[in-house]
Amino acid sequence: MLVAGGDDALWPSLSFAKHIVQRCGEAGKVTHLISSPDAGHRILLPGENTPRSTLHAHGGNDEADSKLGQKAWEGIRELL
Repeated sequence: MLVAGGDDALWPSLSFAKHIVQRCGEAGKVTHLISSPDAGHRILLPGENTPRSTLHAHGGNDEADSKLGQKAWEGIRELL
């Protein structure tokens, strides 16, 4: 399972994740991608309140990062 924000300002995580999913599929491996076009690099899982870094751009916003974190947490729980 991969989690990626489409507005990641640190690196193109969604593009990288899609490429990984494609390559895994070509190898016969099932890989799930959980993403959001508005989330950035910082994914906030439920209960986390990690402040934004003042040293690095993250993209996204608190609401989008939290929503993606909630979707990711649901995927993690389902996977386990």
